[in-house]
Amino acid sequence: MTAVAGYILSHGLTKITNRDLKRGDRIMKRLSPDEALAVFEQLEAFGWLTREGSKVRRAPSRWFVNPVVHQKFAEKGKAEAERRAEVRRIIAEVVGTGGEP
Repeated sequence: MTAVAGYILSHGLTKITNRDLKRGDRIMKRLSPDEALAVFEQLEAFGWLTREGSKVRRAPSRWFVNPVVHQKFAEKGKAEAERRAEVRRIIAEVVGTGGEP
């Protein structure tokens, strides 16, 4: 749940779907559809998300992010975005040098 919350904050998302989880980190990519639904429902219970039902049967739902989340956790979102950028930089540096730090 914290990985998804961090992803929402660091990317400034206004909505999220299962597809977005596949673009996230290793933890998020491993979530099954049922596990993703459980995470989304937990975030909904905390007031972070609101589910928009699909008009097409069996189509995945979209979840809208409560705008207050981005206001309340603005500093955390900024810090998470910086942390993720630093991780990407380190990975690029290691890969670019043949695996040596």
